[in-house]
Amino acid sequence: MFTLETERLRLRPLTIKDAKELHQLLDVDPEGWRFDPGYARSFEERVECIKKRLAQYSIYEFGCFATERKEDGKLIGQGGLSPHQFEKKTMMAVSLTNSR
Repeated sequence: MFTLETERLRLRPLTIKDAKELHQLLDVDPEGWRFDPGYARSFEERVECIKKRLAQYSIYEFGCFATERKEDGKLIGQGGLSPHQFEKKTMMAVSLTNSR
């Protein structure tokens, strides 16, 4: 896998170690989950989401990335391409979920 960098951000592959921070960012605060998935995930569900993303890396060689601020390395969310099944076809969706 690879890491992408912009002037202010670093996009890197997710790891299981990101579960606690992502759970706090995306599952505890209602603004983090209001639109997707529309409900608060448990910590265990967040871990399963990350495991699913890790498996997708080996299939597609890309996927959803952790988004960090370069200035301090703080994890602020996740984003990238995610495969979804639609009418028996695999389609890629662009997703971006960040903290406030």
